Amino acid sequence: MTVAERITEIALPSFSTQAQLLSDTLVAKLVGNADMTAHAPLKRYIEDLHRTAKAAQIKEAIFDFEELYFMNSSCLSLFLRLLNSLAESNGGHTYTLRFRSNPRLHWQRRSLAAVRSYAEGLVVVD
Repeated sequence: MTVAERITEIALPSFSTQAQLLSDTLVAKLVGNADMTAHAPLKRYIEDLHRTAKAAQIKEAIFDFEELYFMNSSCLSLFLRLLNSLAESNGGHTYTLRFRSNPRLHWQRRSLAAVRSYAEGLVVVD
């Protein structure tokens, strides 16, 4: 089963995703603006990614934000929920979240620093 069969990609006019499973790494590219329109689809997407990551026993999930121009706090909180799930795995499978950021987008630096401090040891920001 391919990643495309496990994960329902998002294709909204202002927001889209694309995931790939590469060996023991899951890469998810987010493009556009993650606002309230994207919240419900992004919630399902992250849940699909997490199920796929656990099934594939990945070591790292990379979230490529290089072309993500905006994300509201409601969408950002979905990543905190994912981190809570990982922290509560009680010795079960866990993996690192790596965020590839865009240094020209100042909101990313501030927001991803907060996410990293929320779950040190589980989050890496590039």
